[in-house]
Amino acid sequence: MIGSYNLPKTAKDMKNPTSGTYLNNSSGVLNSTHIEDADFVTLDNMSLGYNFSLPQSAGFSKIRLYFAGNNLFYITKYKGADPNP
Repeated sequence: MIGSYNLPKTAKDMKNPTSGTYLNNSSGVLNSTHIEDADFVTLDNMSLGYNFSLPQSAGFSKIRLYFAGNNLFYITKYKGADPNP
């Protein structure tokens, strides 16, 4: 018959998924024992600069001094890897 589809035999014989090994207790009931709060605060980029005006006798009139940083810190109670890779 044109336009029809028959499921392969293996698809019909598949079993339903079971709770398996992802349970963290033997009672078969899911719980939140291994769930952690993953909130975090991070300072990703920072740039701080200041412009200095100089007397004309110095040969140039202005100098800019600045500091820049990336991935300076993060604060979290999460025990795993950096939550913001």
